[in-house]
Amino acid sequence: WSSTTWSNDLVAEGIYVGDASHKFIISLTDIGSVAMYSSTSPTASLSTGYSTTTYNGKTNTDVLLSTFGNDNSYASAKAYTTISPSGKNGYIGSVGEWNMVQTNITAINNLLTLLGVTTISGNYWTSSLYSTYRYYDYDGALSSSDYTSQSSSLKVRPFYTIN
Repeated sequence: WSSTTWSNDLVAEGIYVGDASHKFIISLTDIGSVAMYSSTSPTASLSTGYSTTTYNGKTNTDVLLSTFGNDNSYASAKAYTTISPSGKNGYIGSVGEWNMVQTNITAINNLLTLLGVTTISGNYWTSSLYSTYRYYDYDGALSSSDYTSQSSSLKVRPFYTIN
């Protein structure tokens, strides 16, 4: 934008992350640390497995919401009820989406710093299921051995779809 077309009422949606095939917005801020779900029952009917090329966070979050409900003390509902400035519901990124974040983490954190908001650091939920009651997590790196019990408390940073 030029100074003649810039509007002071514009609000940043988040940070764009994408390639030719996959794209999303990651929120400018964390929204707290919560459990995926507090008990060992129910378990979400998600496919298990570690894949850095599966970008199904939105679909996974929808399954988690239908399994765990809209209790905002759990990660899927907390992400979903965080509405972007353009009115989109958030979701929890999958391992594949977090892998795209990891690939671009320096640039993303530089932008977040420039905007004066919290950079991505610490342990975050992914929506990718490791095994019954355990989900992969993002802790500054991704590994098939990084997983956490669903009753643990990890950070949530919403992702948003791009239409």
